Amino acid sequence: MVSDSAEQSTSEVDLLARFEQRGIVAARDRRGDGALMRRNQCIVRWTDVDGGVEAVKRELERARLYQRPRDDKADDGTRIIGRLLQFTVPSRRDATIAPVDEIAAAIETLAEVGIRATPNYVYFGAAEFTGHPLYAGSPLYAGSPLYAGSPLYAGSGELRSSARPTLDAPPFPEIASTRKGGSTPKVLVLDTGLKTVVDADGVRWAAHHELREHCIIHQREDEEWRIDGDPNVIDDEDEEDSNANGHLDVQSGHGTFIAGIVARLCPEAEIHVDGVLSSFGDGDDVSIGDGLRRAIGRLGGEQFDVVVMSLGAYTVDDEPPPLADTIAELVGPETLVVAAAGNAGSPRLCWPAALPDVVAVGALDSPGRAWFSNYGGWVDACAPGVDVRSTFFSGVNDPVDDMATMFNEFVGWATWNGTSFTAPKVAAVIAADMVRNGGSSRGSWRRLSGYQHFRYPDLGVVFNVL
Repeated sequence: MVSDSAEQSTSEVDLLARFEQRGIVAARDRRGDGALMRRNQCIVRWTDVDGGVEAVKRELERARLYQRPRDDKADDGTRIIGRLLQFTVPSRRDATIAPVDEIAAAIETLAEVGIRATPNYVYFGAAEFTGHPLYAGSPLYAGSPLYAGSPLYAGSGELRSSARPTLDAPPFPEIASTRKGGSTPKVLVLDTGLKTVVDADGVRWAAHHELREHCIIHQREDEEWRIDGDPNVIDDEDEEDSNANGHLDVQSGHGTFIAGIVARLCPEAEIHVDGVLSSFGDGDDVSIGDGLRRAIGRLGGEQFDVVVMSLGAYTVDDEPPPLADTIAELVGPETLVVAAAGNAGSPRLCWPAALPDVVAVGALDSPGRAWFSNYGGWVDACAPGVDVRSTFFSGVNDPVDDMATMFNEFVGWATWNGTSFTAPKVAAVIAADMVRNGGSSRGSWRRLSGYQHFRYPDLGVVFNVL
């Protein structure tokens, strides 16, 4: 434990400052298990309440958790996201009250009138790096000097990316010409976005040359590629150093890396990308739900074959978070969601991977389970997750100690660890099976996960793909 008098390391202060900037607070249950959530934000499933949104707002008003604006056209601070209503809990004047305590009090107040509310949980990309607040050896502590309930982590981990450049590029096969019925699997990557460039004609392309024939860049006027210079805004562009500290952000390049895995293992796939995480690695129930809704809307009524979510969150009660409602509402019966099991080295349920209809993917190392991989009966599949190679930035320098980690113009490749990168491996193999055998992604999953396939204890079916 970190005592109140212990001097904090630079990396701890940096982490706390970024959590403060991103509006992230931490809570612990009676067992001491932690969960991260957005400051003062709650979510209600308004469809469960007789009278719908207006009935919920009336109850919020009675409980002094919402103030109706005088002007009917004014923004009242709430957001409707499908079946969910997000609202902000008013801050109390007493500075000793932690934001997480205010959230808990609001949830308890609404429960008294039969309305179930939950926090707006925070999800992180599941790329392994030292000092991550959700990882093994990184407990959530209370008593932060910045705000009560903030997470501190043990050790000397840096708040920076653990991706490393490599000249050893993985082989990218040509697109096969033998597609069953001429179909092309549509794969959606919900992540940090994709690194792009604009050519002389004003057309936007994936920046990495190996991704240009695989990734669909939405750029019509009604669905332009979202780019915002504010580091606190989540957009579609995979950013390198949003806080301008001279280092790659902890999850920068995450979406570009994952898109490369899918393109390499299933070159026939049509890869769609939507930014739902910041380059710091965080998103929440709202940002991820919005991204899923946007992406499905762009297909004009079609459904994706596979959705890849290399992200995860814990909840204070270990019950499904609001994102579960969004997935149930938007994902059709022929779509398969594949999610990272998480990197806490724990059997604790990590969402959305632990949802019954989601394929949860853990990670293997050469001796067996990778040291960071979550595990348990809820994990459905696994693949090698150490020193995974894929597409990354080029023309970027990231000083490390007295040396420089250089992703120069001749590189554009990186190695990385994590269940973040085993989930797209399994998703791509499922998509490739669709190309060979036809049918739906769920049908391919049933074929690939049958009893005759080898299983690893607490990690599910083994997908031995590099």
